[in-house]
Amino acid sequence: TGPTYDEDDVTAPETAPEILNGEHVINVLLVGTDTDGSYRGHSDSMILCTIDTEKKTVVMTSFLRDMYLPITGYGQSGRAQQRINVSYMEGGFPMLYDTLRDNFGVVVDYGVEVNFNSFAEVIDQVGGVDITLTANEAAHLRGKGYDVQEGLNHMDGETALAHARNRTTGGSGDLARSSRQRAVIEALIDKATNMDVTSLLRLVDALIPMVVTDMTNGEIFSAARALAPTAGELEIISQRIPADGAYQFATINGNDIYGCILQFEQFTCQYRLRTILGDGENCLTDHISQFCLFHRIHFFLFYCRQVGEIITVLTHDLEFGRTADDGNSVFFVCFDGNCFTVQSAND
Repeated sequence: TGPTYDEDDVTAPETAPEILNGEHVINVLLVGTDTDGSYRGHSDSMILCTIDTEKKTVVMTSFLRDMYLPITGYGQSGRAQQRINVSYMEGGFPMLYDTLRDNFGVVVDYGVEVNFNSFAEVIDQVGGVDITLTANEAAHLRGKGYDVQEGLNHMDGETALAHARNRTTGGSGDLARSSRQRAVIEALIDKATNMDVTSLLRLVDALIPMVVTDMTNGEIFSAARALAPTAGELEIISQRIPADGAYQFATINGNDIYGCILQFEQFTCQYRLRTILGDGENCLTDHISQFCLFHRIHFFLFYCRQVGEIITVLTHDLEFGRTADDGNSVFFVCFDGNCFTVQSAND
């Protein structure tokens, strides 16, 4: 289950720089809750849909609900650490937006909360979705009474919801579940984007009563009209935060939690998001300098080498780690596409 930490031992980086986007990019946060709709619960799923009308892409980013990080506006300090899914329950969209921005640099334009029961109705409104199942996933659903098989299946809302809720198959809990949720939403988007404009607007009209959102009806219909002409050309890209290699299981105050609780892991997540969602200009150098600053490495870039996806930066350090004969230490800060690591050049 990983190491055990006391709450006071877990520190966090400073707030992340905002990811810059143009007017051609819109960030819509989908929040899934498992309540009866009479109260605001924990956000069981958080998927950011970044729609870029110039690149004609939709990037779906799942933020795992058990990431342990500072919640903006929470606790006496105003930045107490907790699981990220607490932010929506405590402060709704505003607190969740602020938490995502401060920890990852993501600026959310709009939010849409979908209760899982409504989610099934949404899928039925488009006539169901096509989902490919593994043998184990199919066996799991058959064990719950659903008529499915390995391979491609056409699912109604109830069956798709049962698949999206599956946390047991694969043995990786929320990681596997977030992947299934993205697959279902991707299939839903694919179905909706292949509708003609009239059918799409009719669908939007039917969906408005099923969701909670900070968009006005006018904004919803304006966005639908703007996207409709090129909707069928959109490429869907899927990712998860934290990615493989950028997290660890840990115990905080006696509670088992899952999250990127090591500070340099947070820089990795920020870098990944900024590279994929933002302009990416000077991105790697900026994040290495932040990483070094947080770890008290005096950042002085005098060597940089890239071989494939492996980028090694040689830095000069005056306080951190072992000391060389001249009173200084030299370190390699490496980024392998997933994680930043530090290795002493004196070893």
